[in-house]
Amino acid sequence: MLNKLDSTDFIFVGDNGNATRTIQSANPLRAKGTVYQYGVHVPLIISGPSVVNPGRVSDALVNTVDLFATIPELFGDTNWQANIPVNKPIDSKSLMPILTDQDTSIRPWSFTEIFKTTTDSDDGKAMRNIEYKLINFDDGRQEFYDLRLDPNEANDLLLGTLTTVERFNYNYLCNEMNALTGTGSFCNASVGIVNAVAGVNDVIAFPNPFTSQIFSNTNFTNPAVELRNCLGQIIYSGNDLSSQNFSDLPKGLYYLRLIEVGNEVGDEVVKLLK
Repeated sequence: MLNKLDSTDFIFVGDNGNATRTIQSANPLRAKGTVYQYGVHVPLIISGPSVVNPGRVSDALVNTVDLFATIPELFGDTNWQANIPVNKPIDSKSLMPILTDQDTSIRPWSFTEIFKTTTDSDDGKAMRNIEYKLINFDDGRQEFYDLRLDPNEANDLLLGTLTTVERFNYNYLCNEMNALTGTGSFCNASVGIVNAVAGVNDVIAFPNPFTSQIFSNTNFTNPAVELRNCLGQIIYSGNDLSSQNFSDLPKGLYYLRLIEVGNEVGDEVVKLLK
């Protein structure tokens, strides 16, 4: 007996989506070959001695490209990036923090793109975080979904009025898509928070973008402040925002909320520059 199975990690990943004939409850035109969830959301199972506390189920966002970084590290090569030319950026994120039960997430968003030899109306790009998904078709159409409430993508939020949280997530995803692709064409000014005029109860954060400190208007009696990241995780909660140093936060968009005596009085999206 060579005991090879005892020292082997197995990775099982599905192909790119469901065939049209397997779609039952969802629109059959949103299967394999599209950027909708039934076309891109596939199973991923990893088993073997590298998995700590096996039997877990993770809802972490993962792209297939993340296997590129994960497999060398399964072999013990934690310095694999040193072999990549500096002019060749790598989008891959290692799954090892999840496999070793050290973390519950490795990336804030997942990106998908479909393009065919003969272009058609399904060609486009999609980016999602844990809750929301933005689709930008190559013909200029956009769709935006709350995946936790609407996993079948039946209710396009852009057909109605977005809430503050929905606008925040739309802005975050379109800006990240711009940064990833190197273009500036994915943010629709009529959808996001753009040049908003502040009213009496609006939150005004300044400077915005910020680099280390954030200040806000103080027209309220002893307001508490919450600063959250794009995953909804609380970065800061308290009454002394201006004395905090946020320079160690990663570059991106954050959500600032003011609360007075248990009631939300306003919010704003703030952008951290590095």
